[in-house]
Amino acid sequence: MFEVRKTLAPYGFQVIDTTTDAVLETFKRKYQANAHAFYLGQTTMKSVRNLMTGKEIEIPVHTPRACDPSSELYWSM
Repeated sequence: MFEVRKTLAPYGFQVIDTTTDAVLETFKRKYQANAHAFYLGQTTMKSVRNLMTGKEIEIPVHTPRACDPSSELYWSM
């Protein structure tokens, strides 16, 4: 997950990785920081195992369960 926080020292908004608390980027405008955090969330991938074939595949982190081939919900629809 990525979070946008307002900062005073280096004036602006920082995009922070919430799993490691690392500052990834600093922007002067909030909309730029939100757009970058959204982009990072869309492009971050995770590895899951397909229930039918057993193969490892890469899917975006925020994929809904209904679209995730490693979930039973995907195969029951």
